[in-house]
Amino acid sequence: EMKDSGIEWIGEIPEDWDVIRCKYISTFLNGYAFDSKDLQMDFMYPVIRIGDIKNGGIDTINCQGVNNNYDIKDYLIKENDILLAMSGATVGKVGIAHNIENAYINQRVGIIRTDCPSYLFYCLSTKEFVEYILLCANGSAQPNVSADVYREFSIPLPPKEIKIKIADFLDEKCIEIDTLHSDIEKQIEAMGYEIRVSDMSNEYIVYENKKSDQEVILEWDYEDQYCMIHSQTISREKDWLGQTHQMPMPLTICEAEIFMARLKELRES
Repeated sequence: EMKDSGIEWIGEIPEDWDVIRCKYISTFLNGYAFDSKDLQMDFMYPVIRIGDIKNGGIDTINCQGVNNNYDIKDYLIKENDILLAMSGATVGKVGIAHNIENAYINQRVGIIRTDCPSYLFYCLSTKEFVEYILLCANGSAQPNVSADVYREFSIPLPPKEIKIKIADFLDEKCIEIDTLHSDIEKQIEAMGYEIRVSDMSNEYIVYENKKSDQEVILEWDYEDQYCMIHSQTISREKDWLGQTHQMPMPLTICEAEIFMARLKELRES
């Protein structure tokens, strides 16, 4: 049987489920205010900033870091920590930590710790969580989420064995999606294209084919049905004003099909 959860975005839930605020099943830690002058590309200890939370994970390869451990062990990332972007255009973005050692969190990145990390991660990966944060920001041009705002967010809470099954099912589906993504990317690479710009927060990717002086721009919108594939030549010469001129370039049928598959994947991810 089902019952009303009392929360509009959750709707009805099974009779043996509960609704709970995040503060009752997790702890929250704000990041450390590192001096930006101390952050460098050649480092011993990664420092994770908002931009390093990518695709549900944590990028410790392309991040910056420090060479002093600062003796601030409380700010070290642990296995299965959930990291939360607390401000900016991607506020509400989350990533879960796997196989990360001796990495710190910077300010405006929060650590969420819980005994059900995978399930909570998927609950926080919903558009409803981001909408909740933006609502709490009261229309601010620079939205922020505080620890208190996070703690008051409500999620459906099934029995422990159901939580595990849900998380395992979603993990499996995400692996399938990642595999499909990898296959399509390999096809794009085989055509001679590589990613020049990838801006997931603003929903566009630019692929470049240096051999044919061609680029393909993929744009999409998660909320609307807007999608676009734009192909053009890359002008290498500048006019007397110092500007380059690019011309539309048609794609082959094979190229169009592969890029359409990639765009569909991005739109539905």
